[in-house]
Amino acid sequence: MRASFLRVLVLLLLVLPLFATAQEPLQAQAQPYRELDAAAVEAYRKQDLGTARQYWERCLEDPQLQASRAEKGRILYDLGNVAYRDKQLLEAVGWYTAALRERPRDSDTWSNLEQARSDAHLEPADRGDLVSSLERLVSSLTLEESRALALYAGLVWALFLAGEAFFGGRTWAWLARISTLGMLACLVPWVVQGARAGANELLVIAPQPLELRSEPRADAARILELAPGARVVYQDELPDWIKVDDGSAHSGWAPRAALFPLAR
Repeated sequence: MRASFLRVLVLLLLVLPLFATAQEPLQAQAQPYRELDAAAVEAYRKQDLGTARQYWERCLEDPQLQASRAEKGRILYDLGNVAYRDKQLLEAVGWYTAALRERPRDSDTWSNLEQARSDAHLEPADRGDLVSSLERLVSSLTLEESRALALYAGLVWALFLAGEAFFGGRTWAWLARISTLGMLACLVPWVVQGARAGANELLVIAPQPLELRSEPRADAARILELAPGARVVYQDELPDWIKVDDGSAHSGWAPRAALFPLAR
């Protein structure tokens, strides 16, 4: 009976990744954004940046594109290149950051983001210290991938707990403890990505420190200043103003043009 249980356990460990791995939705044959994408590429090659920007932004309105993280991330990356070539460095930082939400492990996007941040005199996105490295590691999975990882870890944990309860012994007890730690570690990316998905983040793209106001008007009382490149969370909006939270119990109004939505 023990040998049979072990064979089932090994089989499940081999098969479960096939079901748990996050897969992109199957793409329909018709992809309307493809024509716009091709036109944008042609305009970009001719250095017609305004037309390229217009076509690629229209691509983002296509539901077919929105269904594919890889394709959406590529379009956001291309828009970052347009902004960078147009000398709109902080806007380029915004596009590249938005692209990494869709393709968090794309090396070209990381490289261009760091270059744009350097040219805009901002701190590197990856500072190279322990905290920054952990943040990048936790953020290296999409929400779907982190959910699949948590599911797989939970199933493995349940199997080892069942093995401990069924067989007992020191070996199974240690396996159960190790799998518990592994499951908790695998839950962290899911929690982080879930929190980010629920928070509508914006990036400050004003070239000078941005003043948050108590009311949506330029002569309202100043609450605090936000540095260029700072991230804030959306709260409310009016036609020309957005109310944001800076993450430290301060909220206020800022001009819409000074903020870049990272959720696209």
